[in-house]
Amino acid sequence: MRLWIICAGDLHEQSSELREQASELMEQASKLREQASELKEQASKLREQDDRIKRLEAQSLMLHALHRRVVLDDARDILINRYDLAISDVRLGSHSTSGQKRQEALGELVRSVRSKLKAEDAALLPDDALTMIFDGGKNPARQQGNVAAHNASKEELSLAVLGTGLNPSRLASLEMVYKFTHNDVPPLIH
Repeated sequence: MRLWIICAGDLHEQSSELREQASELMEQASKLREQASELKEQASKLREQDDRIKRLEAQSLMLHALHRRVVLDDARDILINRYDLAISDVRLGSHSTSGQKRQEALGELVRSVRSKLKAEDAALLPDDALTMIFDGGKNPARQQGNVAAHNASKEELSLAVLGTGLNPSRLASLEMVYKFTHNDVPPLIH
């Protein structure tokens, strides 16, 4: 009987230890579930941030392309104003005759403009630069700007309506133009 009491005591002690270990394991499992939940939440936030970064990178590329186009357009406008050129003088079509190739017409346009440039402008604008300014169709920098401008999403275009620098009346008019063009209210206004 004494042996049984000793065994029962040992069993009771082992049982208590097992219950204590089970309780610790359950507590650890609970903490692990909490950590897993937190990691899932963090992963979700990281995916959202990654998506946001990708959208910003795409917008940045589009803005760079548009800004390059603006620089080229500004240069063309300065040349027109500084040298009293007519817009038709700097359009590629006005320098081509029937059957003349595009490159030949572009070369003629560049030579024509170069002949009018002052020395300091001629030094800043080699033939490659003049070609970039006037070659609207085949110039990669201008073409990328054209593609960016004409392939912008409704959301990206609606940023124009939200932009600063225009008085409220002009912004309202621009919003109406957007509605006319897209048959919709600019999505970022909602």
